[in-house]
Amino acid sequence: MVGRISSPLLVGRAAELDALERLLARAASGSGRAVLVTGEAGIGKSRLVSELEERARGRDVRVLVGECVELAEGELAFAPVISALREVMEDASSVQWLEAPQRGALATLWPAVDTGESEAGEREQLFEAIYRVLARAAQERTVLLIVEDVHWIDPSSRDLLAFLVRNARHDRIAVLTTYRPDELHRGHPLRPFLERQTAAPLIASSLRMTTTRLVVGRETATSPVPGESRCSAKISPPAPPRARSPPAGP
Repeated sequence: MVGRISSPLLVGRAAELDALERLLARAASGSGRAVLVTGEAGIGKSRLVSELEERARGRDVRVLVGECVELAEGELAFAPVISALREVMEDASSVQWLEAPQRGALATLWPAVDTGESEAGEREQLFEAIYRVLARAAQERTVLLIVEDVHWIDPSSRDLLAFLVRNARHDRIAVLTTYRPDELHRGHPLRPFLERQTAAPLIASSLRMTTTRLVVGRETATSPVPGESRCSAKISPPAPPRARSPPAGP
């Protein structure tokens, strides 16, 4: 797969980057955070996230990155999650303390997990096992889980992200996702997920992690995601430099 191409320079995104860094700092203090970064294709979402990733690694944050891909047909269940968490799940010390059924559930996605004699676990055991592994990892280092292009996310990964956001509110875990609003048609399956995650931005909830949406770039002509007008933290594109006036004559 061809890697992403983005500018090595980050221009005019100080406000967005500052907001992301503050949210990451709150997660590091033990108040889990979820962040939705939205903007049309080519506006600079990936470059912004890449800069945050670099700064997070510099602060000893454990950064896990997955990416959703558009397929001509069908879907690859859990594809971005498998990619993002592979290095964690292939470390025996990260999973060997789990009960055998939960290890069996993990092995359905990461065959390197040692299951002993256990059978594959149920979906509920899989979700719980993934959360427990991330929560334990976050006890040692803050965890930043990044999933890009969730407008192409498969239903299984979408449900898992919703589960993590609901359960990790007291862990040192930040979940960051990016998506293109122009890809969300009226019946898009991601819309209910976005509506749930932005129901109470900037206010700590006992039911889920605090969620903030950063809108990067220009407004689009597409219909808004339900709740966006009352929930969004709207950030405008960088202002163009002013033209300098010609020097006055003698």
